[in-house]
Amino acid sequence: MSDLQTINQMQAQPTEFLPFTIMRNPNERLVSFWAYLKDLHNTPNATISAVLTGMLPNSMYRLLAPADSDLNDEATTMEAIQHSLRSSFSLVGLTERFEESLLLLKRQGIIDDISFRKHKVLASERPSFDDLPTNVQQEISQHNRLDQQLYDFAQELFEENLRQQDESFWVELEEFKAQQKNRFEQLGVCEDDEKPFGGWLCDSEARQNSFESPMKELKAVRSTEEQTVHTLEEFLTVAFKPRYW
Repeated sequence: MSDLQTINQMQAQPTEFLPFTIMRNPNERLVSFWAYLKDLHNTPNATISAVLTGMLPNSMYRLLAPADSDLNDEATTMEAIQHSLRSSFSLVGLTERFEESLLLLKRQGIIDDISFRKHKVLASERPSFDDLPTNVQQEISQHNRLDQQLYDFAQELFEENLRQQDESFWVELEEFKAQQKNRFEQLGVCEDDEKPFGGWLCDSEARQNSFESPMKELKAVRSTEEQTVHTLEEFLTVAFKPRYW
């Protein structure tokens, strides 16, 4: 929300937004990010603890806090975020209820074509949060303490929204899920990215090979004094800019 506030403050005429967000279970989200980093850097032995040391805790809480919030005043900031989610967001969806979230967005006229395929998915190649040792679960839970409160609130809002839907919503939902199942059967569940949008490949071996080339190129750019900062930034944009996170 702070980004929206900043943009409006910079405009002569305030811009009307229809903000929405799709939130994910913060503990599973962190485990997924840990798996993504291990895969990206080919470091299978990297621990979650090592990843946490380089991350600020409660990222969703920080990102959704209104501008000028005192993040140390957790109760006031949490109340402000919850008020914003309830009153200012057109939808608070859930990754775990992705099809329902997309259909709600369609019914609000925000998205027309809600068909999708998956990118950068490592769910079948990583443990879930519940599979991790108890001490690691506790470490992650403490890191995401406020984010979990927000996610629990988001679940309440989402269930409220679903209870307001009529019978036609549920009929359309089943049709949408069947269409998606058929789409996955025809095209595959996972879709390779097309460069310059990240270059993610579904096949893990091919993906690792694809990462090696830009890393070598990056080292070459850094070692060439004639290359300008603009050239380096341009290369990073083309080689690493992700399309989905």
